[in-house]
Amino acid sequence: MDLQHFVRIVRRRWRLLALVVLASTLGAAAAAAVQRPAYETTSVLVATTGAISDGAVPTQAAAQRALDLSRFAVTRPVVIEAVAEAARASGLPERTPDGISAEADGVSPFLTLTVTDRDPQWAQAVANAYLAALPDALDDIDPGVAASAEQLTSLTPAALPTTPSNPDWSLYLSMGLLLGLALGTGLVIFREAVQKDSHDPDDMARVLNLPMLGIIPLAEPKETLPLRASPTSPRAEAYRAVQASLSFLREDGPPRSLVVTSASSGEGVSTVVANVGLSLSGSGRRVILVDANLRRPSLHELFGLTLGPGLADALTERSTLAEALQTIEGTTLRVLSAGTSSDSHVEMLTSARMPELLRDLQKECDVLLLDTPPLLPVADALFLAVHAAGVLLVARVGTATGDRLRRTLDAMRTVNAPMVGFVVNGGEDDPERMGPRRLPRRHRERTTPPDDTNAAMGETPDAESTSRTD
Repeated sequence: MDLQHFVRIVRRRWRLLALVVLASTLGAAAAAAVQRPAYETTSVLVATTGAISDGAVPTQAAAQRALDLSRFAVTRPVVIEAVAEAARASGLPERTPDGISAEADGVSPFLTLTVTDRDPQWAQAVANAYLAALPDALDDIDPGVAASAEQLTSLTPAALPTTPSNPDWSLYLSMGLLLGLALGTGLVIFREAVQKDSHDPDDMARVLNLPMLGIIPLAEPKETLPLRASPTSPRAEAYRAVQASLSFLREDGPPRSLVVTSASSGEGVSTVVANVGLSLSGSGRRVILVDANLRRPSLHELFGLTLGPGLADALTERSTLAEALQTIEGTTLRVLSAGTSSDSHVEMLTSARMPELLRDLQKECDVLLLDTPPLLPVADALFLAVHAAGVLLVARVGTATGDRLRRTLDAMRTVNAPMVGFVVNGGEDDPERMGPRRLPRRHRERTTPPDDTNAAMGETPDAESTSRTD
């Protein structure tokens, strides 16, 4: 996994990452909140020497004295008793503070006493009691040294702490944030590895290794036919980009017949078929759409047509093609709806009449698009793919997974179906990413399309138009 791929994963699953970071930070805040507040205060003493040997430096000797005292001064019983007496004299409760320490760095002659307690006033009083008791008890601490008043002198009394030193909120929150980032990143990568959701068109392209013919942005509510409702919208332009990609797949234009399918249900196959059909019709081609999803037909609903007579009726010869085909007003587009029949769907699609019917339909149009059920639940698309010039796969962002796409591709390969590419449905609303991607090399090399509009759409100009151009 390279950095760019990792960034795409984080961008796709940022909500999960943010949720984990938020939960971890709130947990750290809760842990800090239940901690008993502790107040810390310090007092400072300075060490001196009463007798210095020849050649000794007073500062060095005093620093060593402070370091020696820091190791045992606050733990000697005589000091503890002196502090207790000072506490009783001041009317303080007789108890041991939550924490006390003495520190010296061995370089300077200073001895720092630190007292920590849940009561700030008690912490201050104890620190000052030690400050007063240590010089008087120095003879008992170190009997070999005379003139105790010259050995340890109070320098800075303890101040009353106003804010607790523990819990350290900045530390708790920082640790919670870092822990959340680590856990969230790990969870994001784990979910990506386990679920293998294809949320990015480039991920789908890596799995399928097919030309990406276009990216359709998310639809507005009830906006199923943008080419009719809002012809200048980004979605309408995206469908035109798919139509242009299909036109450049071959030198003589788009495949004459295409099976359009998906791995799973709900990926928008019917909507893609309807809009690509409208776009192809808008370029002047004669287009027929066939609703071969006999289980859950929907093309007739998209165009406001009747369910029958349709494909099922034509297959069972209860109706002719001329009677079953319905024309979309103002276009060169016709629709063969699913029709109605009590016969088995599989029996009808695999009947000897089916390839004959497809040949008859191809004679009536320039491009034939077949709307088929998702491949993984049922095999209907496989039965039709063997009779078509190509198969177009629709993959919806957030629904298609790497495993499903691979299984769909493997199933198509078992029948040697000619895969022409795939369309991403529900992608980012980014015009720069809606156009054709990863077209075959011979078409990528054609960087400049023909000047003639019909040729750019994959049509061959007739003799009359050619003579006029010349």
